[in-house]
Order: sequence, then structure tokens, then C-alpha cells
Amino acid sequence: MSVEKIQLLHDDYIRLTERFKALWTFNQFLRGVYKTFFSSEPGYKLDFNALYEEIRAVAAQMNTSLPEAVAPRLRELWEKLDAFARELRETDRRVSPSFVRRFFEKVRPQDEKIAFHLLRFYFSQAEVDEDVIDKVDFLATVAATGRADPEASLTRPRVAIQKLFESVTAASVWPRLESGMTPPIVRAFDELATDMNRAREFEDLVSERLLNNVRTMKRRVASGLANAEILTAVACCNLTTRSVFHRLYEKEERRLDEATGRITDLERELTRGGEEKASEEFRRFRESRIRYDRQATERNLRAQHIHELKHAISEVLQKFDISGLEAEDIDEALELVEEVEGDEHEAAFWKPAMDRLLGAVELYDDGQGPVRTDISGLSHLKLETWELLAARKTVAAGGEPPSERDRAILQGAILRVKAEQERDALAAPGAASPDL
Repeated sequence: MSVEKIQLLHDDYIRLTERFKALWTFNQFLRGVYKTFFSSEPGYKLDFNALYEEIRAVAAQMNTSLPEAVAPRLRELWEKLDAFARELRETDRRVSPSFVRRFFEKVRPQDEKIAFHLLRFYFSQAEVDEDVIDKVDFLATVAATGRADPEASLTRPRVAIQKLFESVTAASVWPRLESGMTPPIVRAFDELATDMNRAREFEDLVSERLLNNVRTMKRRVASGLANAEILTAVACCNLTTRSVFHRLYEKEERRLDEATGRITDLERELTRGGEEKASEEFRRFRESRIRYDRQATERNLRAQHIHELKHAISEVLQKFDISGLEAEDIDEALELVEEVEGDEHEAAFWKPAMDRLLGAVELYDDGQGPVRTDISGLSHLKLETWELLAARKTVAAGGEPPSERDRAILQGAILRVKAEQERDALAAPGAASPDL
């Protein structure tokens, strides 16, 4: 028996056992998904225990038989693994990518090698569709962190991640990219990660199409994810995207909650004012808020859900006709912090404050494009999106609010900013009296 033939036989056996591990892990994963989300078992019947015993038996046979006698047995076992893989893949087609992500988020499996073996399973399947791309994309991000926790951050060096993915993709049957295509693709994902890091407001992720650019690029690369260097760049870009998304979302969540409170007050005042039926804007807002809360509870929140809710909020606060409300109702609905009384004093109070606010908006805001409240010259005012929109319209109208709702929104902003400045001044003894 030649040493070379023995070594080849041993290598074939190692590949056989590695594939068995991947299939067994994938089987356990599918059973976990079905039990967790569907309270049932997958429909297939696969006897992994019997197959395991057959693999053990051939290991013993390798020590006593000639390679020519063992090789056919290895091929037979490989065909059985192919049959098992087809059954598993058929069931996997009924599991959407969102269930893969939700399983990891809900169950938090302790074995960090699970993502590794699941990736190996997908790379052993010749069929590559969008669902498979999405699943590989998520699993690569989990594997890159070295922990099963899908929210974990990157702690291992990039070179170590690439080495891991070289092992994951070694037996891939996906189409291979030409070697010259790899560097520009890797560079493109690194540039997308850099662009993502520059985002300062959640609106940037949507208005500048940052999230969409990352998603589109991954779909275009498709089977190129089987390239370890590209898969590493994708995983690192994903981790950057996730970090930026969470950071900006925390700030956006507070704004959405505050706006929801304002709209609740507005709707209450509308009802108190005698309106029997809430407007269409209020209905759309409630529906958007319900969808948003449901997705947040299921940990399935996406940028489009947040963008949809923000649009519904803007519709209520910008388009809702508040002309029928009494002055005190407007004050309460917009959470104004004080009343300005006396007709002879109103103009003296409002005009200078309004001019200063509009002057800042006219000077620092271009009046077009994405609404940015954090730019230099405006960030200290802490304007809400709808407040800046009302200011834009007023500046375009020559300084006079084009509607009563715009005037009320701007007056509410002025009083809120003034109250915040006075509060800050009180916290700093000896400071000069604040002025908007």
C-alpha cells in the first residue's frame, strides 16, 4: 500500500467527516428554527445516527483494507451525504433569511462554530439565489466576530477573519471570480464602510442611499462571496453598518417618541374641539406606528420602517389643519412652555425671535435636499425636522409664515429653544442672559 494512496484516502475521509459535521449542524439548526418559530419539526426523515456509524466503520476499514477496497465505500458515503444535503436544502428554501437572523438573536447559540458550519453547508450547494446570498451575508457577519451573539462587535484582526473564511470557502462549489476582479470589489466595500462612518444623522442612511448601496453591491457580487477576501470585506462593512445604524437609531428613537407624544396631544385636542373623525394623516400615523412597534418588538426593524414613520409624523405636523383650534389648544398641543400675552407686546416679542431663527436657517440651510438639523450654525437650536421644514417654507415666502400651522410650529420652536437656553443659563451661575 503506497504512502501517497494512503494520504489521499485519509484526505478524502477528512473531507467526508467535515461535510458530515456541516450537515449535522444544519440539521440541528433547521430543527431549532422550526421548534422556535413554528412549534413543529421539519418534514424530512434523515437517520444521522446510522450514517455516523457507517462513517466510523469505514474509518476502521481504512486501517485494515487496501485503498482500492475503501475508495468505493467513501464514494458511496459521499453520495448519501449528497442525498441528505438535498433534503436539507429543500427544507431550507422554506426558511426566509429573516428567520435565520431572528433565530440567532432569540436563541443566542453558545457554540461559535455554528455559523462556520452553516456557511460551509451553503457553499457546498451549487444553487445560489438571493435568499442564499442574504443568509451567507448574515452568517459571515456572525462568524467574523468570533461569537454567536449577532450583536457582537468586531474584536479579531482582519487577517484572522480572512484566514477563517479561507477555511470556510475551501470546498465551495460556487462559481469562482477571475482573480483580477477581487481587489476592486474589496476596495468598493471598504469605501462603502468609510461612507457609512461619515453619516451623522439617521436620515443620511436613507437620503444618501448608504444602506441601499451596500445591499445592492452585495447582490451584484453574488457568488463572489465565496472568495475569502471579498467575504471578509463584506463582513467588516456589515459590522460598520450595524454599528452606525444602532448609534444613529438611538438618537432617532428619542425624537420619534417625542413626536409621538406631540401627535397624541394634537389628536386629543382635535377630539376635544368637537371633531368626530380624525384626519387621514392621523390614521396613517397610527398604522405606521403600529408597524414600527411590531418590527421593533420582533427585532426586525429596518431603515424603511423608521423612514415611513417619520414621513407619517411629518404629514400630521405639517399638513394637519390646526386653524380650528383655540389659541390655548395650540399652545398645549405643540407643548409650548409659556404664554406671551398682550397684543401690544406680541409683535415686540415674536418678530425679533422669529427673525433670528429664520436668519440662522437662511444663512446655514440651503433650503433644498435632505433636512439636516445638525449642521453648523443650526445644531445649537436642536430643531426638529418639521420645525426646519416650516422655517424653510417661511424663508421661501419672504419671512412670513405661509400658514397658521407653520406659524404655530415656529412659535413653538422659539419658545422651546428659549426655555432650553434659559435652563442652561440657570445651570451656569454668572452667565449672561441667553437669547435666541
